[in-house]
Amino acid sequence: MTDVTVLGAGFMGAAIARVLMERGRTVTVWNRTPAKTERLREAGATVAEGFTDALTLSPVTISALSDYAALVERLEPVASLEGVDLVNLTTGQPHEADELEALVTARGGRLLDGAIICYPSHIGTEKGVVKFSGPNELWERHHELLELLGTGTDHLGEPVRLANVLDAAQLGFYIPAIGAAMEAAAYAEREGLGFADLRPVLVHGLNVMTGFLAKREDMIAKNDFAAEDSPAEVYLAAMRGVVEAMDRADMEPLLGRAVIRHLEEVQAAGRLDGDFAEIYRSLRESAGEQE
Repeated sequence: MTDVTVLGAGFMGAAIARVLMERGRTVTVWNRTPAKTERLREAGATVAEGFTDALTLSPVTISALSDYAALVERLEPVASLEGVDLVNLTTGQPHEADELEALVTARGGRLLDGAIICYPSHIGTEKGVVKFSGPNELWERHHELLELLGTGTDHLGEPVRLANVLDAAQLGFYIPAIGAAMEAAAYAEREGLGFADLRPVLVHGLNVMTGFLAKREDMIAKNDFAAEDSPAEVYLAAMRGVVEAMDRADMEPLLGRAVIRHLEEVQAAGRLDGDFAEIYRSLRESAGEQE
């Protein structure tokens, strides 16, 4: 028996296995393509001959397979998961976590689901962020092992879907943000400025955003959207100007247009004198109307 099994030997699975071995844990690894496990074997890992064997060689199994479908495909032929504690770190959607939990528990196993909010190189460091959700008892049983994955590791709560909800929310912020940076860079270059000129200003904006988000957290908690710095109408006018400038430069500011659409919803509700966070209130109310 080893301390932990890791399913998947891609970039993330290999990083998890290596960090756990570096922290003194014994590790079993399994991968659909056995050749990918060779370096881990050389580093001291035990290589399982088959998927089912991998589940039985450790008290807890961490899955870093490519997606939920790949994990479900492997689990389906396994008649019993009695005694299996499975920790799934595959990126997916909230409903997929619910469905996986139903499959695992129906066969006698237990599931924690997790979202990795960092790159493989961050695993095991202060930049390592992994959020878990699922039964409290299962988290208490394995948290000391799982906390080795990074200092930003914790448990969100019992509903197994919560980790994927958080992941979707943060990716919904992060990816459009870097997309907006690329839009900005392309526009600046077209008008004669290089990314070296733009980047320091973007970094300053990110630093300002830290305080901005803290204030909006307080507003949302209090349900008070009175403008503190600039009202939503100022942001709308600014974004319309940005989009016009990019249009004149023959750029397609898709993300800028999306923000304008949100702010026009705020305008339609007669709340442009409120804070930028009125966008949140508008979306929340719209979602409530559709329930």
